[in-house]
Amino acid sequence: MYIYGHLPVFHHDEEDVQSFRMFTSQMIIDGTIKPKEIVKAFGVPDITVKRYVKLFSRTGCLGIL
Repeated sequence: MYIYGHLPVFHHDEEDVQSFRMFTSQMIIDGTIKPKEIVKAFGVPDITVKRYVKLFSRTGCLGIL
């Protein structure tokens, strides 16, 4: 579950990598969080975060899902 402030904003199954990529990319594009915060919090490689942010910004949800 993703919490912003004190409110839950999104939830997906732990194994649902596509939803993780979509939601974290959306948060980065919206300016809610920085890519380095995703890297630090989840241990995802920086290049992977950049790749999916770029894909999401070009194609939206359909490119990731």
